[in-house]
Amino acid sequence: GGARRPARPPRRPQRRRASLRGRGAAHAPRLHHLHRRRHRPRPRARRRDRAALRAPFCAAAALSLRKSPRTSPPPPPGIGELSTERFRYALPASLIASHPAEPRGSSRLLLHVPARAAAPRLADEVRGGAERRVAGRGGGGGLLPSGGCAVDLAFADLPALLPRGAHLVFNQSRVFAARVHASLLGAGAGRGTPAEEAAARAVEVLFLAPLSHADPSGALSSPAPGQLWRAMVRAPLEVSGARLTVAPPGAAASLDLEVEAVLAPWIEQGERDGVEAAVRLSLPPDSHPATPSPPLSSLPLSSLPLSSLLGLLGETPLPPYLQREATPQDEESYQTVYAQSEQTGSVAAPTAGLHFTEPLLEELRARGVCSSSLTLHVGAGTFKPVTAPTLAGHDMHAEPFSISADALGALALSAAEGRPIVPVGTTSVRVLESAYWLAARAAPDPKPSGDLGRLGQWDAYNLSAAAPPPSRLEALTTLHGLAEAAGGRLYGATSLCIAPGYRFALCDGMVTNFHAPDSTLMLLVSALLGGADNAREVYEHAVRREYRFLSYGDSSLLLRAR
Repeated sequence: GGARRPARPPRRPQRRRASLRGRGAAHAPRLHHLHRRRHRPRPRARRRDRAALRAPFCAAAALSLRKSPRTSPPPPPGIGELSTERFRYALPASLIASHPAEPRGSSRLLLHVPARAAAPRLADEVRGGAERRVAGRGGGGGLLPSGGCAVDLAFADLPALLPRGAHLVFNQSRVFAARVHASLLGAGAGRGTPAEEAAARAVEVLFLAPLSHADPSGALSSPAPGQLWRAMVRAPLEVSGARLTVAPPGAAASLDLEVEAVLAPWIEQGERDGVEAAVRLSLPPDSHPATPSPPLSSLPLSSLPLSSLLGLLGETPLPPYLQREATPQDEESYQTVYAQSEQTGSVAAPTAGLHFTEPLLEELRARGVCSSSLTLHVGAGTFKPVTAPTLAGHDMHAEPFSISADALGALALSAAEGRPIVPVGTTSVRVLESAYWLAARAAPDPKPSGDLGRLGQWDAYNLSAAAPPPSRLEALTTLHGLAEAAGGRLYGATSLCIAPGYRFALCDGMVTNFHAPDSTLMLLVSALLGGADNAREVYEHAVRREYRFLSYGDSSLLLRAR
């Protein structure tokens, strides 16, 4: 025989690290959803990029970068084959609201009662309230081809529509100043005049989610230095190492950013191309307040919470489809009146709640309408468009949520007394429905832990088919017990895709705005109304009556169809 090959040296054990080939890498989310994405090859991760991500990642951070496992169950029969074209409608650009209605709460409200409502008593009471409002003031509406009725009202009519004892559920997440304008160090040299060089260095950065903290609220309440964030950097970067500085003229502070990994392309038609990246935050060595003010005079910038620092440097992250710059007025208008500062973390507002005012909330309480709050921090993935030809080809984003024992106890009491539950916004719907199915999964062996785990895109459908699901009261009682045992709050994450064929468990209706044609939110509305055709006829009615659409648009009260 020939010479024996020398033995290979033993391989060094490799540390496990979060993969760069994450959900965001395969489908980079974007803020607006009126344009089609152009597909480009993903930049190859460099060795230094991978090394930069060896810092300990929390579960939520790893979830945001990691692709769904190959063993994830396929969509149930009849759901994955749904053509996404059925959920689209013609939306004139003139109906997209660029500014909110003034004053707050003066928007319109479209009421839809289906021909066969899932909660007939609720439908009768709501229909009766609408008839009294129309008779006293006049209004429009009428029967739709499906047999349901659509009534044109004002949002101020909502307290008169909801029956006594109805239970509203609000998302109390607060939007932070996630968009900053930075300068890319080393760029623009030799580009012409100083103004042209400055323009070449200008880069928009949108903070998406922390990679160094499990919860955005925790990251934003902590000092900035050392934090690692997933961000959109609107510059054609290919490798890590780029450095940016955020120092608006006249600002009382500044912030440095270093790109530690390029994760995925970020491409939007009509916008400058960029990348999704992991950026490390730091303060310049000579960083100090330029003009001492009450929040800064007694606290060094190195100890200032990141939310306060971004409040000095950033701006309200308006969706690009509004086609305008944010103004100081948006800092108030693009925030619900019930948002909680300790629940700051959204990069887009839960817009269904923008119509509520303190007097309206007081009127609801006076009429005996109950309310509870939960938290889901709205991310850019919420607006990822559905571009696949069928539903099976669309990957849902994961979003973290939390809900308190007090809220679960109040909801359980409403369930026990047969009162209708009406979430405000699609985010509240997703939390309630996801919590129900996570309770169903935990029911055989409940553990005293505050972590409910993650609900996959199709898990609810498979759980429903595998065993008889628990009643509304049983699920809420289980969740309340888990929350009490865990110290008062439950946490989880959801990728639930609610589409026609989904079996609603906790929601009898929904207060929501009018959504874009190519969004997953249209799938949810279609499921609630009993199919794509029913949703399309409601939206076509709204177009004919010239309702205002999307984030700053008008509202609707939709009752669930049987």
